[in-house]
Amino acid sequence: MSCPDLPRYSFAGDEYLFVQVGYDMDLKISFQIQAICNAIMGEGISGVIETYPANTSFLVHYNPDEVAPQSLLEEVKKIGVRSGEKISFPSRLIEIPILYNDPWSIECAKAFPSNHQDPSVTNLEYVARLNGMSVSEFITLQTGLQYFMTMFRFLPGSQCFFPMVDRSKVLSCPTYVVPRQWTPDRVLNMGGVFVGIVAHDKQPGGYQLLGRSPAPVYDAERTLTDLKESILLNPGDRIKIRSIDRDEYDTLRTSVEAGKYRYKIIKQTFEPPKYFEDPKHYLESMEEGLRDV
Repeated sequence: MSCPDLPRYSFAGDEYLFVQVGYDMDLKISFQIQAICNAIMGEGISGVIETYPANTSFLVHYNPDEVAPQSLLEEVKKIGVRSGEKISFPSRLIEIPILYNDPWSIECAKAFPSNHQDPSVTNLEYVARLNGMSVSEFITLQTGLQYFMTMFRFLPGSQCFFPMVDRSKVLSCPTYVVPRQWTPDRVLNMGGVFVGIVAHDKQPGGYQLLGRSPAPVYDAERTLTDLKESILLNPGDRIKIRSIDRDEYDTLRTSVEAGKYRYKIIKQTFEPPKYFEDPKHYLESMEEGLRDV
């Protein structure tokens, strides 16, 4: 059975246009989706409320009282063609400090021994072993990567990050056999090739627990300057994980609780053609500004 031509357009209810761009998770598709969604919002189309990028597709939320569905469809098609010619887009690079093998993640994992493939080891040890390396080797490799946020997940502020690396070097792991009933907030977790930072305390989940950040990625109270919109991370952002020890974790946590913590963030224009020409050196050049933040 052959696949239908892509992109594929369809209406989802009375207020959404659904666009399927691809079927396989691929950075080229993710970059194209991000560029198109940015272009749609930048076009100022009357009636368009928001765009929602995902791994292989996106939604356009619109008000049918302000824009005719068929008219919107034609506009989105035109924007898609134009964006395919020039797909650069705004993208922030954000450093995420992580205490790997933290006590809170380990405590959580121990609370659900029957849910996991091998409760005799920590989740981090299990994931490292599956990838054929020691824990220190896994941490070194993971902190050497950048991850690209493709979409929001199920709860406000929850994210889905895809590794920016050749498929032959992708780290991966299975999810829990049975999901946990709760997970501490701020935990770096991993399922398949995707990673994310748990946005809500006591959030259910099935990803493997690797470590914990001292700073939140979601705050309904908007206490921190970088969380003035409640959420830190958005589709199109990239993260760079930095391994920290317990002393630095405690120091940064004190700064968070005092409302003074600032993330290292640099605003950039991401250019996919330059990335695919030489991924390693292009990403390294994009990281240089983090040292000065």
